[in-house]
Amino acid sequence: MRTKAEPGRAGFTEALASEWAKFRTVRSTRWTLAAMAAFVLGIAVFVGATRSLQPDDTVLGGSLTGVTFGLLVGASFGVLAISREYATGTIGATLMCCPRRGVVLAAKATVTAAVMFGVALPTCLLAHRVGSVMLPDSYAPGTPMPALLGVAACFSVTALGGLAVGTLLRHSAGAITTMVAVLLLPTLIGPLLGGWERWIGDDVI
Repeated sequence: MRTKAEPGRAGFTEALASEWAKFRTVRSTRWTLAAMAAFVLGIAVFVGATRSLQPDDTVLGGSLTGVTFGLLVGASFGVLAISREYATGTIGATLMCCPRRGVVLAAKATVTAAVMFGVALPTCLLAHRVGSVMLPDSYAPGTPMPALLGVAACFSVTALGGLAVGTLLRHSAGAITTMVAVLLLPTLIGPLLGGWERWIGDDVI
């Protein structure tokens, strides 16, 4: 992929700057990220306050209980990164400035993944810290690294999945519903699969 723009056309660098500007100026994306962090941290506090864990659970696993809900919101963030432009018609202006759709999508994917990882990692670190402080020493601590990096990367992958589905469907409600179904379906059908449950339905998200 060429990063330099042809005469009269925006290249990847310009598209990346444009997508970053959109992220900083659109309130819905910031509120979505705030909601994601609130879910993860709020449930970590709830679990710490109620100590609602099984005896064989770990502090790490308990403090990240809210990741399931956080991923659902993260998927919505990815959907909104593209679907809102189709809803408002601004995608036309974007493609007029940069007609190469692949460049536009690559820039959107880069910003979406980077922003999601940048928010998810400190959120998960803080949630683990909350669990470490509030949960008693009777629970095994677990191994935070590299697990927390993997969880943050999972947020980025989920957001990219939302971006892909949003690009295909071009409709926020339909794309978000699809992502929720994709994320929850393994957990719902896991009990029906007998010995395969631990591979398909156990701790998928």
